[in-house]
Amino acid sequence: MKIPKLYVENNIFEDNEPCEKIAVSEKEIIFLDSDEVVDNYKNTHKILYKVRYDDIRSYIDNDVLKKDIFVKYPGNHTFTHIKAGTYITCVLADSKTTYPILDAGSVVLRDGILATLKSNKGVIRYLKSPVSGTVFFMNEIFEGNNSIYLFAIVENSEVL
Repeated sequence: MKIPKLYVENNIFEDNEPCEKIAVSEKEIIFLDSDEVVDNYKNTHKILYKVRYDDIRSYIDNDVLKKDIFVKYPGNHTFTHIKAGTYITCVLADSKTTYPILDAGSVVLRDGILATLKSNKGVIRYLKSPVSGTVFFMNEIFEGNNSIYLFAIVENSEVL
């Protein structure tokens, strides 16, 4: 699995701290150099800073996104901008062995298969998506002997 880059609207970073950042407005997306000052864009754009991919869980509260998120998928051809307040459908795949079918950035239809689940006794089941949308985040969580995957799906996402 290739991991996408994740940018979040965040105020904890200092403007002069070198890190990847982007400026997003309704009309354009500007990828800024890590040492570029953002003062020119503050009035007209939202500034989003790159964070660790698995930190996204801290920006979701009760299945609602708390801050704007911009996801840049591997290959640099597909982007998703998700605005704060967007409802996120989180699906948990929990079994002895979990085999994800889709990757982050994949489009899934309602009742489409997200993962194959194999139990201790070898019984195979399929985890289906409850909604149609884009899988913008997936992560494996290690807990005991089980293989648990979290899929975050946004409906009607704007793919640029």
